Amino acid sequence: MSLSVKVCQDRCDLIRRTTPGTQRESFMNKNASITRSLAVISSLMILLAGSRYSPSYAHGGHGSAESSIKAAFVYNFAKLTTWPSEGDIVIGVIGSSEAGETIKRIVDGKPAGGHTISVKDIGAGEAKSCQMVFVCGSSVPSVGSAHVLTVGEGDGFADKGGAIGFETADGKVHFAINMSAVKKAGLKIGDKLKAIGRVIE
Repeated sequence: MSLSVKVCQDRCDLIRRTTPGTQRESFMNKNASITRSLAVISSLMILLAGSRYSPSYAHGGHGSAESSIKAAFVYNFAKLTTWPSEGDIVIGVIGSSEAGETIKRIVDGKPAGGHTISVKDIGAGEAKSCQMVFVCGSSVPSVGSAHVLTVGEGDGFADKGGAIGFETADGKVHFAINMSAVKKAGLKIGDKLKAIGRVIE
């Protein structure tokens, strides 16, 4: 946890103990949003440090910043998911998009909870051979009950049966978690992810 996130959380704990009713709730709601934003920024900074990352690419426009944030989230999905097997975490990228290219460039080779992440292009029929798939679209690949975390950036991906789907609202990147899809894959998502994502039961 970064220092800025820890300070914000400590401040929230103090206010929770000393501030009455309505005023406390208003403050807590505002600070919850700030904490989530700081967590995203911290994750992005950690991910990009020492990577094959070009600062000029990140500042090349709205799309570039958005794809970098999605890559940071994907990295944290890998870190905060309990995987049933040892060895590399293979992330298969289906289709083509700026976010998919960013994930291949800066997530490949990163450590994640005792595993090493390997990112590669695959076809939809190869999804079951991966631990995670990133779909550059909204079509959910058929993986049955295989231990595969399906992640997509198309509209309504999680609502259509994917495990995690990116959503954009008010110019910000969010994500939804379909718990039924996660459980069907025999995986466990960390509470930190569930706390900042939209959970679909």
